[in-house]
Amino acid sequence: MQVSVLSVGERLGDKPGNAFIADAGDTGARLTVGVRWDSDDTLRVNYDSRLRLFRNEAKVRRVDVKYVPVTGTP
Repeated sequence: MQVSVLSVGERLGDKPGNAFIADAGDTGARLTVGVRWDSDDTLRVNYDSRLRLFRNEAKVRRVDVKYVPVTGTP
């Protein structure tokens, strides 16, 4: 599971997520995240707390990214 923050008109291409990268490994967790804009410069990512995190950047460009681990499906 990957989340990227892109500029308007920017193409994702074949690059890894620049904000969030996770997988379930053998945890049985579902690979789902909830993403929403709290404001023009703050993104909230809700994710299953059982996921293995490989990247969770607090800031991507001018965007603050807040992560909220939840029990079960976000």
